[in-house]
Amino acid sequence: MRVGIFQPDARPGTPQERFARLDAALESRQGLELMICPELFLSGFADPERIAQEAEPADGPSSRAAAAIALKHDVALVYGYPEAADGRLYNSALYVSRTGGNRVNHRKRALPTPYEESLFTVGSEATMFTLDDGLKAGLLICYEAEFPEAVRACAVAGAELVIVPTALGVEWPVVSRRVIPARAFESGVFLAYANHAGREGTMDYIGDSVIVSPLGEDLARAGSGEAVIAADIDPSILPAIRKRLPFLRDYKSLA
Repeated sequence: MRVGIFQPDARPGTPQERFARLDAALESRQGLELMICPELFLSGFADPERIAQEAEPADGPSSRAAAAIALKHDVALVYGYPEAADGRLYNSALYVSRTGGNRVNHRKRALPTPYEESLFTVGSEATMFTLDDGLKAGLLICYEAEFPEAVRACAVAGAELVIVPTALGVEWPVVSRRVIPARAFESGVFLAYANHAGREGTMDYIGDSVIVSPLGEDLARAGSGEAVIAADIDPSILPAIRKRLPFLRDYKSLA
């Protein structure tokens, strides 16, 4: 399966403008089966007024626009957005299948800063789903993937790929360069980590989006600017890797 990450420049823009940039990125990168965009892709991360302004339900107009792009390019999508539901605001990510018909929503379950706590309600459920080609995936957002337990729970539940939209600043290179490869290695999964690039308000993003193998090795890594990266992932290699490195078998005996 060929997986891509769109690492967009964080300049301001409406959801329509952001989707137009995604559409253009897909025009230039044919053959992808899954494209992943960052945390709060549709609104940006650093402007609370824009986040509130662009919030919408999981089945709102942006999800329909995403479905149209997915169908046009025959590619599944994952993107972050501010979700409005029951009078609350969630930091969410939505999966849209290649036909646009199947959608899966995830709400971020751990909010690491007072800024996020002031804006969002905490989600409560893990999110697993199966992609069009049968690949099993888990969906986390940013800080969630920094916990070994969260990635491992996805793997124990059957995930072959863990998808992580993020909004990572320049002060945290240890996360994208060390922590994320370690998460993939210690749970024997492919992991796709999708960040922003450039500056948004006072926030400088590191970029550094990466697709990691279950051996903790980079399959593709972006630099600091806007980019599309892609890699082929082959879940058939997982049984042999997990037999050689049986972390999922043995972790309970050390807990």
